[in-house]
Amino acid sequence: MESDQEKAWQRAQTIVRVRGGLLTATDGARQMGTSRKTYYQWEKRGLEGMVAALAERPKGRTAPAPDPEKEALKRRLARVEKEKAILEQRLRIREQIDQLKNGPPKSQSEKKT
Repeated sequence: MESDQEKAWQRAQTIVRVRGGLLTATDGARQMGTSRKTYYQWEKRGLEGMVAALAERPKGRTAPAPDPEKEALKRRLARVEKEKAILEQRLRIREQIDQLKNGPPKSQSEKKT
């Protein structure tokens, strides 16, 4: 019993022979055990598949699919970094307010006396 792969290979060989002028479409259809109309449908599918297989492809590896957990962690990290920046800014403002309330910082000589 023939496998699907073997049948496909035989169809491809028949199509190549017909396209190369070694067989008529009628003879090719007969070898495939189909009508001429079905032969032409197989031929069209085969040639379209060959063109698709031979088309240029992007070079290099394809990008990996995004990892949902990793993406969630990246969003969380960005949010935490933003919150950290806000808290640091608040701290600087608070320090400036304290300086204004307490006056300029005392020098070392002023602290000793």
